[in-house]
Order: sequence, then C-alpha cells, then structure tokens
Amino acid sequence: MTEPEAPELRGARWEPEAQTDSFRKPLPWGPVGVVVVLVVSAIAYGLVSKARETEGLRAQLVREHAARALAPAEPVLAFRDRVERLAVEAARQAHPDFAAPGFRVDSLRGKEGVYLRLRAREAASEETVATALESMQPDVIPHCLSITPTAMRALYVRTAPLGDAWIEARRAATDSIRLEVALDEVTRFAERDLPVLQSIAASEYAIITIIRGEDRATDEVDFFVYDIRSGRMQLGVNTKANGRLLTTRVAGYGAPSPQIAALARSGAIDCSIAAQARTRTGEFGGVAVSAGADAGAAPGTGTGADAGVPAEQTAGSGGASPTP
Repeated sequence: MTEPEAPELRGARWEPEAQTDSFRKPLPWGPVGVVVVLVVSAIAYGLVSKARETEGLRAQLVREHAARALAPAEPVLAFRDRVERLAVEAARQAHPDFAAPGFRVDSLRGKEGVYLRLRAREAASEETVATALESMQPDVIPHCLSITPTAMRALYVRTAPLGDAWIEARRAATDSIRLEVALDEVTRFAERDLPVLQSIAASEYAIITIIRGEDRATDEVDFFVYDIRSGRMQLGVNTKANGRLLTTRVAGYGAPSPQIAALARSGAIDCSIAAQARTRTGEFGGVAVSAGADAGAAPGTGTGADAGVPAEQTAGSGGASPTP
C-alpha cells in the first residue's frame, strides 16, 4: 500500500480577495522606524541639553562664588584668623595684671570692636577657638562698660558660604534648580552679608574674656583688651565675680517668684567683672543692668559701683538663663 503524497507547501501571501484573518497585512516598518528614531533622538537631545545646562550653571556657580564671595572676603577671613591667634595668646597668660600707659576703657567708646568669651580649654588652638565661638552665647560684660563691640560669633555664622564644605555640597547638585538656588545664595551673601562682615573686619579692638574653669559666676575670669592692628595687649586683668543682687517683688495673685540664681548670673556677675577691669586703669564705676533683660541686651540706666565695689542690679519679675 502506497502512502498518500504530502500536500505541496506554498509560502503564505496576502490575498485581499480571500477575506480571511489567517494572515495580517505587514506593518509599515519604514515609517515606524523613522518615528522611533525621531523619538529617541529627541530624548537624547533633551538629556544632552539638560546636562550641558547643568554643567554651565555649575561652572557659573564656581566663577561667581570665587569672584563675588571668596575674593572680597579674604580680608574678613584674615581678620578672623588674627583674632583667633590673639585668643590663643590670651589663654596662655593666666592671671594677667597689665595696663598700657594712658589706656582707658572709656577710650573704646564709639570705636568698632569685637567681643569673645571662651573657657581656657577652648582656646588651646585656633581651631578650638573657632569651634567654641560658633556657639558663643551673649552676656552683658561689654554693656556694663558702656561699649558695644560685635560678638565674634557673627563672623562664623555669616561666613558659612565661604567654607569648602558649602561650595562642594552645592557643586554636587545634579539638577539646574538647585544650582540656580545656590547662585541666588551667592548673590544674597555678596549683597547682604559681605558688607556687614567687611565692617566687622575693620574693628580696631578685641575684648577677650577667658574663663579659668567652667562658669564665670564661680571661676576666675581673665579680661583682655587687644589692639587688633598691632596685636598689642592694652589691658589684662584677673577678676573674680562678686556681684550682689538686690531684689524687689510686686505681690500679685499667681505672680511667679523671681529666679534669683538666674538673675544673679545674668547681670550682676558680668558687671562685677567689668567693674574690676575698669578699676585696673584707674577708672571708676560701672553700669547697672536691668535683671529682667536677656544677656546681651542694652543696659538700663543707673549708677554703677565704685572701684572695687561689686556692681549692683535691680531685679525685675523675670530672669535670664545663666550662661558660662
């Protein structure tokens, strides 16, 4: 018995007249390919353009930061370094007893100066001085002397955009929006903060208080005045706070009691230190400070203590937190 012959195999082809779904009409690959190429090209072009824009902004940021921030601020940074060195020098001179001939504390009135307060262990090096001053809290010692130097803390808070960490963090941005924000920060620093820093860097004197322990209320405090331009000490006095506190209270329902310890440390202690520093130059008196005011606020009016007599303070109904 012979096997039936296999049917002849023929290639499939499109037959519109067959009205069958067994074979689809071929896709127009030519036009589809063109569309795909155009889409991919558009995406690639967008990515390349975005990358170029980002790199352009990054380069602009580096240029403007160098030209508008770093270069003009060089005298500010040099001034800060110079004061840090003076602080280290002061910390190494325990128990000073010196007054330059003819120097008077009152001669500082109306002049630009800076003020810094450190514990002796915080002034071991310029680096430790910088770290401590970044968090320095205000007190009223300068106000008790009727002078208004600028706290050195401002030279650390406002100079953050000058640090390597600041510019590196912003250079690492991968999108144009963040880079544009960084450019705006540089502009604001140059127009708002830099003029203030430059005026501080023109200061003539530095008042440096070194706490020989942890708390100026209980430990000795060395009080120094330096001429910044020459680097010469004008005044060096070892002090021990012995301020007294006179309190008054208005009775009233629910009125809180004055915080005696906080009041004693907020003003009376500081004015005692100031009075002893003034005495070394042959000057007398101090400024009474309102106890209800925070440390660093302008002192009130009143008569201060005579030479060697503790400064007294009038207590209000509130208090200020003690600071070292």
